[in-house]
Amino acid sequence: MIGLDFQRREVLYVGTTNAKLIAIRSADGTEKWQRSLASADSETRIVSSASVSDRGDIYTITNRKADDGRIQSTLHKVDQFSNPKWSYAFPNNGYTTGSPKVIKSSNSTLIFIYVSVGMVDDIQGELYVLRDDGIRANLLDHQALGTCRFDVPGS
Repeated sequence: MIGLDFQRREVLYVGTTNAKLIAIRSADGTEKWQRSLASADSETRIVSSASVSDRGDIYTITNRKADDGRIQSTLHKVDQFSNPKWSYAFPNNGYTTGSPKVIKSSNSTLIFIYVSVGMVDDIQGELYVLRDDGIRANLLDHQALGTCRFDVPGS
């Protein structure tokens, strides 16, 4: 994802499979900063693109392997100086490889993300809508989009 920093210069944001978010100056390709979003006690990865708000905040998702083998996704907000602001772990074994989508609404930022929730044999797709209040992500709503059953032909 390409965003603009506070000086209106282009910065490329890249996530890595060892859960680092890296900012690269697009003008010359040099690294501006990097921030680890990994959990110390488990395997964590960034597998999707980040999103950047019009204020320069970066939203990215990490996927952490839990003790039981399941993967749990967490949405993170990092400011343009690499400072972590908040994290939101999706409930109900929420997992996604999608990228968050952000838009400005009035005086706040809304975040949209597709998440698979539930158990392995009965995965439910849901659209989550969160509001960034500057301190935390507040869940506004989540709507079921359908069930994906792997044991039923034609699903």
